[in-house]
Amino acid sequence: MGEDITEELSAITYITSTSPTNISNFTSNTFIKEEELTLILANLYKYWVPPLIIFCLVSLVINIKVLMAIHWLRRPISPTVNISLSLAAADAISSLFLGVHLLVNSYIREVHAIELPCYLTAYTVEIYRLSGIIITVLHLLTLSINHWLGILKPMHYTSIMTTKKTSIIIFFLWILPIVFFNSYFYGHRSKNIECDVAFIFRFKFRIVFSFLFFIPLIFMVFFYTHILLMVKAQRERWAALERSGSHHHHSVNIGFVFDRLDALRD
Repeated sequence: MGEDITEELSAITYITSTSPTNISNFTSNTFIKEEELTLILANLYKYWVPPLIIFCLVSLVINIKVLMAIHWLRRPISPTVNISLSLAAADAISSLFLGVHLLVNSYIREVHAIELPCYLTAYTVEIYRLSGIIITVLHLLTLSINHWLGILKPMHYTSIMTTKKTSIIIFFLWILPIVFFNSYFYGHRSKNIECDVAFIFRFKFRIVFSFLFFIPLIFMVFFYTHILLMVKAQRERWAALERSGSHHHHSVNIGFVFDRLDALRD
């Protein structure tokens, strides 16, 4: 290890202490390596970004078709369907801004070396792309809570998840991430550098975004795990009733559970 350090120091000393020609050659080689790296990235983006953009467009079209099905739904629309439709809209928005991000920040800039206005590429696209991801995650969490309430409190579900309450929840699912990322971006930008987004590569921002992404997923896993445990416990009760010969009570319980599942589905 000592020999490696000595060799590195010798190389640095050689570069910095010899003639200007050596320094010029070193700088030129470094520039060539950067050019080669840029070319490699450009070729990578040229062939891999278009399929990803197409995938985003397909996702966008599918979610729009799901939203168009609202005309054939019977009224009143249940909380589960309301949240699911809002989730489809969130997926569509997320796919749209991810596709725009890939187009302007990866394909146009890296492949064709065209610089678009920084407020479009650095702020607007990034804010709504990140907001779309968190909006989608929060919708998934809300759906898990909705299912959990339907199983845990079947008799009180309709009074808890009213149409008005569901609409208010959906409103906040959309507005809170957008307000948060707008505030974060414009609050952390540099006053001296126009369109400074260096903060999104810092550890602090990554921790914040990871928190917003993974904490809802952890809670979602908790709620669905609890639902599975409740279903398992109910199945064991049915088995015990079968062994005791209470067939009538068993059939009533089964009918009630299936009615509850149908209510959540509708």
